Amino acid sequence: MDSNVDFEENETLELKKSTSDFGIKNDGTVVGQDTSEKIILLIKENPSISAKEIAEKLGVSSRAIEMQIAKLKKKNIITRIGPAKGGHWEVVGK
Repeated sequence: MDSNVDFEENETLELKKSTSDFGIKNDGTVVGQDTSEKIILLIKENPSISAKEIAEKLGVSSRAIEMQIAKLKKKNIITRIGPAKGGHWEVVGK
């Protein structure tokens, strides 16, 4: 097995374990260790959420969220189902 694949699988497993300690409070505040985990939580809460909405909730730029989403997609942690408008996000393997 390729060592890069091993690393990515281990990294995904670590992310799966760590997200159980995070969540979204009643006031909408997202509690998490890093931006990627917060994005995953928001997608789980609302699969049709846009990058702009995620950025507004987290108080960061839309571009920063787009870059994080691209990384999550490349690692096969999230995937987009359907078109940009009208589609939804899916968290893979969780």
